[in-house]
Amino acid sequence: MTKKEYIKKAKQVILNRIKFHAPILYDDKIDFDILRDLKIDPKLPIFKISKPISKNILIALCQAKKEEPFNLIIDKEFVQKNFEKKLKENCCIILNKHFAHKSLIETINKLNINYYASSNYNPIFKDRFFKINGQIQNPTYNEFCLTQKQNIDEINCDYKEFVLNGSNFYLKLENTSNAHKKISAELNIPLKSGYYFFKKIKNAILVENLFTKEKVYLNHICQGAKFLFSEVNGLENSIFSCINAKISLNLPPKSQKFVFFNFSSCLFCLKTQQNIERFLKLSIKKCSEIFNIRVKTKNPKFDLMLNKTLPQKIWINWLNLNTDEILEQKYFTFKRLFMIENDKITLKNFREIGLKEVGIFNGEYYKKIYIVCGDEKFLKVGQTRFLNLNDISLHTLTSKQTINLCFGK
Repeated sequence: MTKKEYIKKAKQVILNRIKFHAPILYDDKIDFDILRDLKIDPKLPIFKISKPISKNILIALCQAKKEEPFNLIIDKEFVQKNFEKKLKENCCIILNKHFAHKSLIETINKLNINYYASSNYNPIFKDRFFKINGQIQNPTYNEFCLTQKQNIDEINCDYKEFVLNGSNFYLKLENTSNAHKKISAELNIPLKSGYYFFKKIKNAILVENLFTKEKVYLNHICQGAKFLFSEVNGLENSIFSCINAKISLNLPPKSQKFVFFNFSSCLFCLKTQQNIERFLKLSIKKCSEIFNIRVKTKNPKFDLMLNKTLPQKIWINWLNLNTDEILEQKYFTFKRLFMIENDKITLKNFREIGLKEVGIFNGEYYKKIYIVCGDEKFLKVGQTRFLNLNDISLHTLTSKQTINLCFGK
């Protein structure tokens, strides 16, 4: 996004706030005379800023003021000296709250339309969640996928979350009864604190952070979904930054339906349920290719950490669009104790921990290689014996025969 585009979008957000702000309900204690003394027109909206502003936001404010009349008030402590001249030229009032009368401060705060609030979304639910019929789902981790299955009023619900090209939310529904049924679903995704620009496109919602210029998309396959944005109308609505989708589904007797959401930095949309099922399988395969080793040693706690705990923690971070470099580095450091990956795989004997067997992902499953004792070094596939331990190929790993490995003395 260019500087010009940024200013244009920021200006539009400001204008939206001025045009569509909620009505101000004030009492008889409003002191209109003190406002007029400060050259504040009480008939126009009061837009107060109480935080530092960048040069681009300053330009956007001045451009907005030319298009729509309003009272612009900025706390003096947040005004850079080189900004004062431009602000005063655009009839901005710079307020020193430390010397201003208490009644003036109270009056401005009561009439301020740039208040902290959500535009059209209830900020009570700020967390990420997926609801079915109003109940928050609590899926369990199972091999690079979160899963929860249940039956609600004779409707089989199969809910999954997985990682590929962002975070994916997939709900399959099957009405097992002979009657028409209704069921609702709701997805809520919190956003990082910031000022956002939202735009509906064909099968997605564009979410653009005006400060970081980062773009993300909520891609979706569902009909009749209602979307809410916590920041759609105002600059100050950044405390409860969320995107929310609700959908109500009618299921005829013995029918099946599905709902799919993808939250990522890419604009794309799968077309059919068959494509989604393939996408899910590909997701699990890609993760298995990254976490492609399972070990069995004389230390069960170490096995649990390397085989399950670390991959699960790293994967959960990816699902939430986060990364933990320390955790990832820890996993790959331990992994390199046992194997070296090039075109082919070389296994290493980590004698200190007592290696018993190694499972390596071959594209379909984790093929076990059993560690045996002996004086000579060899790799044995079925009855075939190899003296070179450094070239374990995919062909070897897909063999249906038992594989034994001896590191020698």
